[in-house]
Amino acid sequence: MNDPATDDPPPTDLERRAREDLPQSARSFGRWLRARLVEHWYGLHYWHELDRNDFGLLRRVIHPNHGLVTDVVALLLTGNENLTIITWALETNRPLEDVVAILTVLDVNARRLSPFPSLIAAAPPLLRVLLPQRRP
Repeated sequence: MNDPATDDPPPTDLERRAREDLPQSARSFGRWLRARLVEHWYGLHYWHELDRNDFGLLRRVIHPNHGLVTDVVALLLTGNENLTIITWALETNRPLEDVVAILTVLDVNARRLSPFPSLIAAAPPLLRVLLPQRRP
């Protein structure tokens, strides 16, 4: 009889890191993944699963308003989504066109991943119910 676990491809580097951080990542995979994305953008760690030719992106000038870039990245890192950041810009009188330009360069929506199957399999049974499953 085939063991389903042996049919799975070996875990990627990002999956191995997720497994090491399982208590944190299983509770909030999206925020954990966002933190890995920011690591990638700052050039601290290369994650091929997240690469869209943007490794070290934040080491370059992506917008002339560096302070605004820093604020937007900080908001993304804390789990905020584009719409929330746009609302923040409007409420705090930040230049909306600049915020949208920064969000367009960063394009977090293009980097969404489902929780890795091996991460879900390693999670305690209750968490497997709470984590969304990747559909084939």
